[in-house]
Amino acid sequence: MKKIATIICFLISINFLAKADSLSVHPGIYYTYGNYSSDASSKAFSVYVPFVFGQRHTFLAGYDNLKIITPNWDYNQQMYNLQTILNFDPFYIKLNYDYINGDYLESNSINNYQDRTNIFNLESFIRLKLFYIGLSYVHLKMNGGILQQSTDQFTARLEYLIDPRVYLSLKPSYVKVKDGRNLASFEARINYLPLNSFLIKAGAMFGKRAYYFDSDLLTIFNQEETQDKKYFGQVEYTPVKSFTFILSYIHSGFETYSINYFVAGIKAHLGS
Repeated sequence: MKKIATIICFLISINFLAKADSLSVHPGIYYTYGNYSSDASSKAFSVYVPFVFGQRHTFLAGYDNLKIITPNWDYNQQMYNLQTILNFDPFYIKLNYDYINGDYLESNSINNYQDRTNIFNLESFIRLKLFYIGLSYVHLKMNGGILQQSTDQFTARLEYLIDPRVYLSLKPSYVKVKDGRNLASFEARINYLPLNSFLIKAGAMFGKRAYYFDSDLLTIFNQEETQDKKYFGQVEYTPVKSFTFILSYIHSGFETYSINYFVAGIKAHLGS
């Protein structure tokens, strides 16, 4: 009961602040279940709270708790996100910092290791009428005890508002991994709004990438193996102005296994 009361008080205070100073807040809660083609499964709980000031600048804090379970080993991960999007239309600047605190535990305790990863991301893009064009840079540094890794990632952004209900995004990417891998991939996404309350998203990635950080979704595929494909579909339903319900499916393929993710979430819209 105390936890429920605390959550209610938190939402009420956010709503009060949002109304007081041209601030809108869009807290979201998500649950993700992962089904691996191997003998593993995963569960994740995520919370993201974006604050939008003056309908322009966005500041976001996020937290993700992930657990992967197999008969022989477990992996527990906590990920913390901080993001800033500065809107000087037609110029935009996006900054991300993410920290991963993970622990890999084997039943025999011989190959246990820790995942202490820092992710730094800087992106800038410009709006040219109905186009958005930009470039993102990500540096990842993993201090994992027996596993040390680092990457430099460059991702271009080309997005086009085909009409008010259709939005196309193209994102070619290059990742240089410390172990010598030089990987290139291409991702395409489309958003379609058939009804004002109903949004459909779909996309696919082809090519090769590893430790890829998505600066839009604030997710990272930090498996050691090279990822060689991904496709997804998502629906968002907003029955009333204050809430959006989200369901999505993601298939991610790697060199020797694949993962099917199922995501359910709810996002609130508070303030002006």
